[in-house]
Amino acid sequence: MATWSYVRNGGARTTFADAGLGKLSRTLESQSKDICTFEAPGLAIDGTSPFTDGDSVTLYKGNDPWFAGIIVDQDTVGADIVESKSWSLWSPWYYIVNTIYQQKWYYWDLNIGSFVFNWRSRVIIGQDITGYGIQVSLNSGEVITQVLQYILDQHDSAPFRIGTIDVDAVVPWDEITDIFCSEVIIKVLRWTPDAVIHWDYSSDTLPPRISVSRRGTMAAVELNANGSTNLAAARLRPRTDLVASAVVINYEQTAIVEREERLTIARDAVPSGSLGTEMRALVLTVELAGIRSTLARQELGTQVIDTTDVAWWAERIPWLGDATIGTVVLHDQTRSLPALALPNEIIIGGVTEWMDGQTREETFTALVDYIISDENGDLVKVMHNQLISAVATTTDLTGTITSAGDPTYPGDDAAGRDMGQIYTTTLIDADDAESVPTGVAQQLYDALSVVHYEGIITLLETEVTSSVVPGNVVNIINGQSTWSTMRALVQRISENVDQGITSISVGPPTQVGPQDLIEMARANRRRIARVVTSAERTDGISRGTGRQDTIQLDRETATASGAGKASRVVVAEDAAIVTKKIDIDPAQLTQDGYVMVAKTTDGVTEMAPGWPTLQDVT
Repeated sequence: MATWSYVRNGGARTTFADAGLGKLSRTLESQSKDICTFEAPGLAIDGTSPFTDGDSVTLYKGNDPWFAGIIVDQDTVGADIVESKSWSLWSPWYYIVNTIYQQKWYYWDLNIGSFVFNWRSRVIIGQDITGYGIQVSLNSGEVITQVLQYILDQHDSAPFRIGTIDVDAVVPWDEITDIFCSEVIIKVLRWTPDAVIHWDYSSDTLPPRISVSRRGTMAAVELNANGSTNLAAARLRPRTDLVASAVVINYEQTAIVEREERLTIARDAVPSGSLGTEMRALVLTVELAGIRSTLARQELGTQVIDTTDVAWWAERIPWLGDATIGTVVLHDQTRSLPALALPNEIIIGGVTEWMDGQTREETFTALVDYIISDENGDLVKVMHNQLISAVATTTDLTGTITSAGDPTYPGDDAAGRDMGQIYTTTLIDADDAESVPTGVAQQLYDALSVVHYEGIITLLETEVTSSVVPGNVVNIINGQSTWSTMRALVQRISENVDQGITSISVGPPTQVGPQDLIEMARANRRRIARVVTSAERTDGISRGTGRQDTIQLDRETATASGAGKASRVVVAEDAAIVTKKIDIDPAQLTQDGYVMVAKTTDGVTEMAPGWPTLQDVT
């Protein structure tokens, strides 16, 4: 028989016999804590305990490590017949189940008044920020590795080591707050239902090593029903009710471009061609974060400046176009910025910085000769060398004004020109869409399309050998024929060292997901799609959606005479969909100041001259 001993907090090794310990048992369980219990029979309730909560303890079977963990529970029994103390020793899963997972974000810290790159308990499972502004999706193995490394980074002395994490499903992003590390791991393993977490406590792996294995790659342990392998009993049933005929995942993405939502669906189906209408098909709808872009749009309508054209001047000086004015001759034209020679005048909209053009406010002058006739056409007067002037906003850019106006657009001018003409659009901000996961349907199908055997297998030995542990699958020969190749998935074992009894629970995983197809679908419903981007996590700037439109400044001709032209300014939210605008009309100026008229599709509301004025503004 092996000698059992322990080491407490790195001290000397002490045998169970010397410490008066016994009733040793061990339970190993996937996706949960491994736990050892033992007690000191006869230790008085007021006696000195050899262990205290938080002690680090390693148990040895002979010279080989058999278990390692932390004391988390002490139970004291006091009675007339017997007194005793017992202890529970948890595996390093203790650290995983008691640590809130956090990710680093760049954000404004109100306490110090500056940006910081620090931990937050708001996490986006499946998203990485290794590249600034680049969307990087992590597979389930990478997520688990990051979570485990996060725990290790919080400890000076590593309580465990990371072994082989043999899962690689590309999981959809999932935003959540205040979640324990153990919950993150179990969440991502829902996408690989045949995976098992197991610990290795052998001598070459201290501290213990955590690994994740899939059923198809696990080592098979063969037990013999004829008694040669200490098989005492087996009670098993095939779970044919859990077999999925197909797995169909519909990935939905809503792309938001210029305030418009555009739905796209990508289907991942196994077997290929499955529609999800098959009996016992698992159909999941997974919403992914879509692309978001912010565009700036600017309207620009221009016309060529031609100071030799009487019509050009008449648009700015209306009396030149009067029926009583005739034989108009222009000469000695000038402009205030002749060196720039900007060829066009802005009629609609404006020029913004990103349009890479020049714009100036210029004054144009000319001398004009003309005759004035009466209403009968008879000559009244001949005028020579009359000075006229006009102000125009000039540019080197060209914006098209369509000749066919849109009658439903309230900004069309009298000539029927469409004042909703879009000149140009530029992309000022864009976030990539979440990548469509690949291979998830295949992994789910691999796990759910095979028959799992569920039940209890009991071994009776002179001394527990730990021949079967989580991370193994079990076959039984010389029993029911289907058992010889069943590859029953080990989920939990319980070992009673004193009695030499090992109880092995096999079957589909109960911790990583539901036990039937309905619950598997429900697990997906709890997922929240997220559109927070990696750029937001690294620069601290919240991204909006849709389009940013520049203010529309529409200049409309107002009555003027003599030198120059007054400008009427109309400010609209969006010329393409405008329903409201602010119209600042020089014709409404009074001695009391400005009168602002707000025009809507429902009518006109006017601010009375007696309201607060801008008469002091020069």
